[in-house]
Amino acid sequence: MTTTAAAGTGSRRVMAGWWHYWLTLQLPAEVRERLCLPAQAGCVAAFLAREGMEDTLIRWMQRICSTQRQWLVTLDLINSVPGAPPCWQVRQPAAFQGLQQQLTSLNPYLEGSDCPAIQLGQPIQWRVPAEALGERTDSIHFMLQGILLFRRACYAAEGKEITVFGLRP
Repeated sequence: MTTTAAAGTGSRRVMAGWWHYWLTLQLPAEVRERLCLPAQAGCVAAFLAREGMEDTLIRWMQRICSTQRQWLVTLDLINSVPGAPPCWQVRQPAAFQGLQQQLTSLNPYLEGSDCPAIQLGQPIQWRVPAEALGERTDSIHFMLQGILLFRRACYAAEGKEITVFGLRP
């Protein structure tokens, strides 16, 4: 069931019974703190699904993530636009392509349930406050050990962590 509600000068479609999901990197606390990032930073993929699909999607994502090995992620400070906040970027975004490619295997189930296809994240990049940079400009290294799944009702402001998918050592 869908309804349309006015929002400012336009209208937006509010979809009852739909959930917005997104998968993010499980960043170590020290990396999140150093870069002043929320737990929901580093979107690998996002999708919409209907109520009642969550259990099946979680089982499939668990199967996909359990085949992935942990890997070393390196963040480099890249030249930013003068006056813009510093920007950290994943050195080798191709390391995420295998995981993302496997996540597209969810599409037949999503599309067969009249849901849009999964949207894959772009090479991961974060703009951070200048004070987060400090005097250190060296690369940041960490082992990616897991992927977090978040969920929120469509058009809701806040999301909630649903589960963590661990990667193989």
